[in-house]
Amino acid sequence: MASFGPALGPVYSALSSEVLWLYTKWLEYRELYAGSSDRIQLLNDSASHYFWMTQHVMWRDILLHIARLTDPPHQGANVNLSLLSLPEVVEDVDMRVRVEAILESTCGKAAFAREYRNKHLAHQDIDHALDRVAPLSMGSRQSVEDVLAAFAEALNEICLHHTDGTMLYAEVRPTDGARSLIHWLNVARQAELERRDRIQDGIFTSEDLTHPQAP
Repeated sequence: MASFGPALGPVYSALSSEVLWLYTKWLEYRELYAGSSDRIQLLNDSASHYFWMTQHVMWRDILLHIARLTDPPHQGANVNLSLLSLPEVVEDVDMRVRVEAILESTCGKAAFAREYRNKHLAHQDIDHALDRVAPLSMGSRQSVEDVLAAFAEALNEICLHHTDGTMLYAEVRPTDGARSLIHWLNVARQAELERRDRIQDGIFTSEDLTHPQAP
């Protein structure tokens, strides 16, 4: 509040938290699904249907999050927490112009997510549901990267002006997230391969013929 003021401070803080959370989800998605072919094979070997389903759920959640953050600030009687509401609370005229330019570009980059949200996730457009028109674009990893970078740029333009610093949104990596999961899946797969080798070589124990009960 002291640095940003009573109008901008709460809006900036809430939006920064939203973008930070979006980046957290995105980096977890990338950790799981944007790695090497060996990593994808590890997921398929472990629980292919579960990780396929999780991939689709995570992707759609990320598109929803992008769409919400680029909603109009005002829709009828509703007031939305949106990046597009920032110019309304930025007092410095020069900075407001810069932020508006960034946000205009950002909305263009996020158009695919908004259309997919409007016609498939939040509503079910009948023409698309019945394949009467060309399929909707779900975007690509690069298109999501571009949108997130634009979100960070808009917020950091404001942050730099008020604090002489910026937020490293793309560096958010939980210690007990997807990377930890990948590690333990790999440990489990290696243990299973060694168990099968012992059985094949005839040097197995009774424990090798049973699996521990899941908790």
